[in-house]
Amino acid sequence: MHFNKILKLLLLSSSLYTTTNAKLASIYNKCNKPGVVALTIDDGPHSKLTPKVLDLLKANDIKATFFINGKNFGSDIENSEETKSILKRQIKEGHDIGSHTFYHKDCFPAYDDGTLKENIERLQNGIEKVIGRIPRFFRPPEGQGGFSEEYYFGTYDYDIILWNGDTEDWKCDGSSLTYKDAIKSLEYSMGSSKADKSKDSFIILVHDVHEYSVNTIIPEVIKYVKNLGYKFVPLSECIG
Repeated sequence: MHFNKILKLLLLSSSLYTTTNAKLASIYNKCNKPGVVALTIDDGPHSKLTPKVLDLLKANDIKATFFINGKNFGSDIENSEETKSILKRQIKEGHDIGSHTFYHKDCFPAYDDGTLKENIERLQNGIEKVIGRIPRFFRPPEGQGGFSEEYYFGTYDYDIILWNGDTEDWKCDGSSLTYKDAIKSLEYSMGSSKADKSKDSFIILVHDVHEYSVNTIIPEVIKYVKNLGYKFVPLSECIG
């Protein structure tokens, strides 16, 4: 890491500690109770694919959590009635909505060039206008902060959500990833061969912006988790 970046991290930590009285955002990569799985779905809403995911969840009686962007893969929370309609449906059907930043820009570069505040607040305001409330959950793009995010996002009263179950289905964008690869990755990251639902819980990451993921991987993930005997819950129940 270059000296200038280290200096910026130190200055950020110092300034946030002073201005926020060390208010920290909590960071989670698993649920607070055993035997449950939170299915978290990133990067949408996609006009064609997200409704398919909602249909699948409804058919399986699953409540999930969507980490949305304001403008990504054709979505536009400010100007598209289609995007707004999908968000309203997500809430109506009992799912949670979290922030994934407006433009899906990595947090440290966005902080470094002065655009992070806009990326957070522009999406926050957009979500509030559509569903009537500010989201509680935040997931940094790529799962990366690279700075003192506990302090920064503490000022927004966010819980930061990472994951401990990864399908790597983002590779569906331009790769030959198969559902067997995705389940193998999920099994490895969960350590599910040794998982004990009396003790363990998981937050699983998938995406609703790649056709193969939506049509094949997510249905297989649902089957896999059900076969393990875990219950799907939204993050509001997972975290409490």
